[in-house]
Amino acid sequence: MSNIDHVVDYIDLFAASLQLRIESDPARAAELGAGIAASRTKLDLAREGGESPAAAVIARLALSETEQLVVWLLIALALRRDLRAMMAAATGENGSDPTLEAIRLVIYGGYPTPMAFTELSSEGTLRRLGILQRTDSGADVHESRQTWAVSRRVLTCVLGDAGPDPRFAGIAIERPVTARTALAIPASCVEATDRALATERTVIVIEGTPGSGRRTLLTACSARPEAILVIDVRRLAADAAGFHEELRAIALECRIHGKTPLLCNLEALVDDQCVRLGQLVRELGALVDRTILVTCRTRPSVDWGRPVVVIELQPPTHAQRIALWQFALAALGDHDANYLAQTYPLAPAFVMRAAAAALAAAGGQALQRDDICGGIRAVLDDQLGAYAKRITVSQTWNDVVLPPEQIEAIIELMSRVRGRHEVYETWGFAAKVGRGLGVSALFSGPPGTGKTMVAGLIAQELALELYQVDMAKLTSKYIGETEKHLAALFDAAEAGHAILLFDEADSLFGKRTEVKSSNDRYANLETNYLLQRLESFTGICLLTSNHETNMDPAFQRRLSLHLRFELPDVEERAQMWRAVLPASAPTASDIDFTALAQKYTMSGGYIRNAVLRAAFLASDRKETITTALLERAARVEYEGMGKIAA
Repeated sequence: MSNIDHVVDYIDLFAASLQLRIESDPARAAELGAGIAASRTKLDLAREGGESPAAAVIARLALSETEQLVVWLLIALALRRDLRAMMAAATGENGSDPTLEAIRLVIYGGYPTPMAFTELSSEGTLRRLGILQRTDSGADVHESRQTWAVSRRVLTCVLGDAGPDPRFAGIAIERPVTARTALAIPASCVEATDRALATERTVIVIEGTPGSGRRTLLTACSARPEAILVIDVRRLAADAAGFHEELRAIALECRIHGKTPLLCNLEALVDDQCVRLGQLVRELGALVDRTILVTCRTRPSVDWGRPVVVIELQPPTHAQRIALWQFALAALGDHDANYLAQTYPLAPAFVMRAAAAALAAAGGQALQRDDICGGIRAVLDDQLGAYAKRITVSQTWNDVVLPPEQIEAIIELMSRVRGRHEVYETWGFAAKVGRGLGVSALFSGPPGTGKTMVAGLIAQELALELYQVDMAKLTSKYIGETEKHLAALFDAAEAGHAILLFDEADSLFGKRTEVKSSNDRYANLETNYLLQRLESFTGICLLTSNHETNMDPAFQRRLSLHLRFELPDVEERAQMWRAVLPASAPTASDIDFTALAQKYTMSGGYIRNAVLRAAFLASDRKETITTALLERAARVEYEGMGKIAA
């Protein structure tokens, strides 16, 4: 007997039962529900192989016997037009869909017990899960006169549709299951997850940074990874009604298909009042009758009404990153894998995505380092593009004119990046230091002294990507939104091991002020958040400022290096004039660079502008670049600075 045949049998059963109701005395109506239940049991026993798939769907809803009968009645009415007429004759109603009163009369009898009102109330499972859906206009009528039908999702599943609910297209995440052997996760975390998944009706929370493998850990350790429904809570509806409907759909889907919900990025629901977070906890906590899985950066403080197991996911070790790169790119040798693990200590998810992009770029040919670097850039652009722009520099260290002590400070800064694995992991300093394992530096000084250029050269030297933060996209007038943007930015940079560059950082890292208004309080909250996040940040962050005195002093302690760029002296300016002229440019042989340096006290940026101005003049006149042209261009730049040349 097919599944459809079995559904037809149930419908025929209800047709016979409704006919009995029409012909019987109302006093015998109480016998109807028992008769339906007995006949249903006989149908199930008569079917070869046991319970039908249709009946199994209803059984997984974990309903009482009478609640199941309500569902079957509404399924029968949805599929057989003639049953509606029989229903009307049996109950004395003329509507296309039955009212709650009619449902009570047919299923619970002429003298319904309190259970009939409880099971069909707004607090009953049928309505809370959305198995019953209201079909009248929604007007303010007495509850007993409201009309109801079975959920379309329940109906399609009973008829054999085992596919995903179309409503989850925007909120569910489809990811391939990773083998346990490929996990770049400490063994202690894996063992703790195994123990937690063996429990029932708990909440298992995996804390960690985005991309660290939180979701992968849960699916890899699950006995039935295909039965996990992964939901990104950031995509849930913002309005209260839509949010409520999506939560009901999640709970219903978990019951229909025996799935376990996995709620990703739960911290996205944390705000001043935590209204949506509280609603999610209340509704899913009550409607989901199995373990609930959660991933977040930091666990919000909420009461789930059931035991909560928290597992803090630690970053992978250097050895685990090597193994992960070799798993993702099987052709990598030990030397190349070690180089990638040390140069690009990406989060596990980023490693897998970058490897996939690199293999696609190689197109079946031998994998090249440029393919891997391109894959990494593609992943970082996707993650950081919302708030920052990747920048590159065309200059070299030969174009930099700085005093020896500043060059030494820059070399020390780069050594902090190169040696982090050895110092923190191999030598054990991470356990001693605790927080502040990132590298942060402030480059301060007048405009044009080379702060941004040096930041680009540091990234180039370290073979890392540099992303300049777009302050306009980062800041928001809405309370709490700037902090959310900052969290997303730092998380992505940390996971992708990209260098963040905050140009004109004093606009964001400004001093906290005395609180005289609500604006002052919220501005201080942003600074406080930045102080905390910068201290916990394990990546690389470079700040530049022309007004370092405007920055909060508390940032100074969190800096690995504060490098002050001073205006160059005469000798350094002369060197800059020489350095900025390309070897291929047509220049006169008698240019007096020293005289230019002595006459115009300018920073490297203004010198570059002057040389470029002179080059265009020479090109237009079909001449070589001479001292006279450079002198003219320098005078224009100098006057633009508000100074008068002698």
